[in-house]
Amino acid sequence: MKGLRLALSEAAELDCQRLLLVPGVVTKEVRYDDCWHRSSARIREVIEAAEKAKCKICVENVWNHFIVDPMSAARFVDEISSPWVGWHLDLGNLITYGWPEHWAHILGPRVFNLHIKEYSRKKRDAEGPYKGFQVELGEGDNDWAATMRALDEIGYSGWGILEVPGGDDARLKFLAERTDQLFSS
Repeated sequence: MKGLRLALSEAAELDCQRLLLVPGVVTKEVRYDDCWHRSSARIREVIEAAEKAKCKICVENVWNHFIVDPMSAARFVDEISSPWVGWHLDLGNLITYGWPEHWAHILGPRVFNLHIKEYSRKKRDAEGPYKGFQVELGEGDNDWAATMRALDEIGYSGWGILEVPGGDDARLKFLAERTDQLFSS
């Protein structure tokens, strides 16, 4: 809570309109229902601060064993019931749980931000879960055409944030061109 309040305060100073939040983690010691109730209650406590900062809170799932399907994601946001809370849709993280286009369709206007990255189920299955991220943008299992159609259908018009390795001028030019190709697919 202290960190989230500080982040919102600093977001106001920077005129930041959206803030990514990983709301909790489920472990053997932390039950799913406890994580759900505790995190949603704490988010509700900072809604006034988010409104004052004019900064929306964007919940993201990051393989933390919490909110691993789009119906739960929609329910989580809906139960908080604030226009200041939505979803940060990470198109790479979701592939191990399903299909990003399904998440986009179900979450609809709750989607406030996108992380643009890739994931390969084949690499995951052969080399381990985190190896699935070690694939070039556009060369994994994300069905970019279907994902872009779903985002168009929900009227998404927010940010698309690349979450991939950067590099020199040539690498950045490649990423810009590849991103344009994916967005227009």
